[in-house]
Amino acid sequence: MYILAGIVSQVMWITFSPILPIVEEIYGVGDAEVGLLSAVFPIVFIVLALPVGYYVDRRGFRRAVLIGSAFFAVFGLLRAFATTFEALLVFQTLTAVGQPFIFNSISKLVKSWFPIEEAGLATGLGSISLFIGTIVGPDC
Repeated sequence: MYILAGIVSQVMWITFSPILPIVEEIYGVGDAEVGLLSAVFPIVFIVLALPVGYYVDRRGFRRAVLIGSAFFAVFGLLRAFATTFEALLVFQTLTAVGQPFIFNSISKLVKSWFPIEEAGLATGLGSISLFIGTIVGPDC
């Protein structure tokens, strides 16, 4: 489930790159505004990384991954119903809130579920999901 959540997080992040001209036309905005839809993900991550890391340490990775996945599911879906660019930006920003919950959970997941000799493999598999999501994202 963690790998799937990692893939989804990257797909949600990179969604607008391949459809940039379509988004510009539908919402009547320029390249910079559409670029902001992708830029909110790293901005939100920077702001929330430490508080979410603290949450993961206190409440566990299961809750964190569920929270992150819920943000992806709810606000990722709402993006499809945005009638204005401002609403789309708000939904994209709220979708981005889920990303730190996923990214910050890998070390806690590995420590909790895997023996020390499998920690590297488990971390690698979790991390590779992020690259897979970035690769398949433009095709989704």
